[in-house]
Amino acid sequence: MAHINSDPYAGGHLFALANRVTCLLDSEAEVMAAVQALEAGGVATEDIDVFTGEKGAEALDLFGRSHGRAVRLLRTLEDTVADMGETNHRIDDALRKGSNLLCVRLHKRPLIRQDEDGSIHVALFGRDKEGKDRALGVLKGLHAHEIHYWGSWNVEDVPSV
Repeated sequence: MAHINSDPYAGGHLFALANRVTCLLDSEAEVMAAVQALEAGGVATEDIDVFTGEKGAEALDLFGRSHGRAVRLLRTLEDTVADMGETNHRIDDALRKGSNLLCVRLHKRPLIRQDEDGSIHVALFGRDKEGKDRALGVLKGLHAHEIHYWGSWNVEDVPSV
C-alpha cells in the first residue's frame, strides 16, 4: 500500500511536492481505486504517497509552520517565484475538511535526443515524461480534481477532463 501521512521532509528534503503529480480525491474508495490503477499502470508502490485529513495537512505542512525557518523561507520564496500560495491554500483547506491528496513521485531520468543530423544530446537531469503522462492519464480517467504537476520551481495546473 502507498505511504499514508508520511513525513515528506524526512531525509532533509525541503520541497515536499517537487517532482510529483498530485490530485485531490474525496473518499477512501477513490484513493484505493487510484492506487490500484497506478500500480497496474507500472507505478511502484513506494512512489505513491497519500495525505489524508487533518493529519495529512499537518504532515505535508505546505506553509512550513512546523519545519523551521528554512522551510518557511523557502515556501515564501516559492510563492514569490512560482505563485504557489493559492494552490497550497486550496489543498490545505481540502485536507483539513477531510479530503485526500494523492502524490506520485517522478524520478529524474537521463533524456537522450537525436537531431536530424544524427548528433546525440543527453540531458542528465530530465524529468520522467512517460511516468508523468502515465500518472496524469490514470488520475484524469478516475475524475480526480485539483490535479497538478509540481516541478522544482513551478506548478502546472492540469485540467481534470
